[in-house]
Amino acid sequence: MTGIGLGAVTNADVARIRELLLEHLVCFFPDQHLTKEAHVALGRAFGDLEVNPNLPNPEGGPREMVELRASWGGIADEWHTAVTFPPSPSVMSIMHMVTCPDLGGDTMWSNQYLAFEELSPPMRDLLVGLTAIHDASRTANPT
Repeated sequence: MTGIGLGAVTNADVARIRELLLEHLVCFFPDQHLTKEAHVALGRAFGDLEVNPNLPNPEGGPREMVELRASWGGIADEWHTAVTFPPSPSVMSIMHMVTCPDLGGDTMWSNQYLAFEELSPPMRDLLVGLTAIHDASRTANPT
């Protein structure tokens, strides 16, 4: 999406972004250059922020922000959904890539609604009503 400055969103901007997220499930905003403080302020425009209990910001930045660096072990090289283990998981994440390596660094998204719809009817019937336990045991700090 272009034509919006994420460093100073209005209530109308937030409402429009919400609409787009509901429609497309992911939005991209090119050429945004937010400070860490502006990034956190953008998140607050959408509601209360959570603090990831397993990934503190190692450079003492805002507690609501996590900085992932491979040199700090910040690698998520598998399909995952971020921070699904709290009783009420976040409805969205805001990411900002600062430095993209020559190789790797890819982030991909998948539409789980569509994935479910594309399953065979017997598989959907099998899955409906099942529950799962989401925990953070793989990060050695279960919540």
